[in-house]
Amino acid sequence: MDPIPTNDDTSPHSMRIASHGKISLLVAFALKFLKENPRRPLVLHTLPHKSETGATGTEGSEPDAKKRKIESPTTNVARLISVVEIIKREFKDGSLHQYNEIGCLDAPSSREGGPGVGVPSEPGVERQAALLKVVEGKNHLPIQRTPYMRITLSQTVLPESQVPNTTYQPPVVKKQSRGTRKRSRRRANKTAASTEAKPTDGTDDEANEDAMDIVPT
Repeated sequence: MDPIPTNDDTSPHSMRIASHGKISLLVAFALKFLKENPRRPLVLHTLPHKSETGATGTEGSEPDAKKRKIESPTTNVARLISVVEIIKREFKDGSLHQYNEIGCLDAPSSREGGPGVGVPSEPGVERQAALLKVVEGKNHLPIQRTPYMRITLSQTVLPESQVPNTTYQPPVVKKQSRGTRKRSRRRANKTAASTEAKPTDGTDDEANEDAMDIVPT
């Protein structure tokens, strides 16, 4: 993974979630980044690799990634949500504001040819036949739709212009585990018991001194 910059930059850091990355490494990197860059948002997404343009990115890709079949971004949505929930639970240096975005990329397919290719400009039988072939749809330029999900985590509230078309999820109050609550109650009871025991001892000593004063000589 790329080293984490530690400057005063406030630009978001892009982090692609793929099926071949270890969740533990992704979470560790995200926690370290948020701790060392409290002013920079962290953007986790499932966008295809080719869609990333000009953003500082993090991805656990391998050199032979191009040789493998590229998985659909929709298969990594559940993985993205799991990583985000773990980050929110394990982050101890403050609360995280969450911005969710769901979209779909429209990109032309790589099929050769397109609408109107090979259609004569002069009217006639050949033009009619060519137009009929175009209407059949075989030469139409197909559009490939790629759904994706993008989640932005920030320690501060972001302006709407920076995260348009997103739904806001406020920080959740972290609940203590059952063991933590039990230990807290035990310490509180112990403290209360020790506090009550001190005045009792002082009262007994004063009562003994008063009794000794009453005894005649």
